[in-house]
Amino acid sequence: MQQAMPGLNAAMASQELPALSVRIGLHTGQVLAGIIGSASKKKFGCIGDAMNLASRIEGLCKVFRVGILCSAATIEALPASHGLPSRRLGRCRVKGKADVTMVYEMQIAFDGQDVDLSRRARSYEQALEAYESHRIDEASAVTAAHTEAWPEDAACQQLQDAARKALTLTGDDQCLGIGIVYES
Repeated sequence: MQQAMPGLNAAMASQELPALSVRIGLHTGQVLAGIIGSASKKKFGCIGDAMNLASRIEGLCKVFRVGILCSAATIEALPASHGLPSRRLGRCRVKGKADVTMVYEMQIAFDGQDVDLSRRARSYEQALEAYESHRIDEASAVTAAHTEAWPEDAACQQLQDAARKALTLTGDDQCLGIGIVYES
């Protein structure tokens, strides 16, 4: 779906129609799935805590301006040889959950793009690790360099803003993690 969007949006733009976007939130867990309704109107659906968390993670795609996010539970459930590029974005608190959730961006390289996803992911991870280890000055410097190299990386811009804010905090409020700032 994500790879089809640029072509679809180009076709829509040629017809003066607005662009579309697709956001996907993934979480792994147990759900209750089945057909709900009456004989005249039926619907297949899933309910449960895992479904609610997946929906909240999808909402975080707007915060980080990415197409696909997943939870740590999903990353951990993948086989070691999955080969899907991802990067850890940080800890997020979502509405209705007391615990924070580690979220990952599933990275997709589109045809014709000159994107070095692994280099970008390592740079971001270095900044995030510095931030989470309370090395705020280092996190600020790394996010500044990262943002210069990849100005379109909204997740890093969010981390840079969080690092700037953390520089003004003291005591227990300092550097709780990027995601604590964002709720979905």
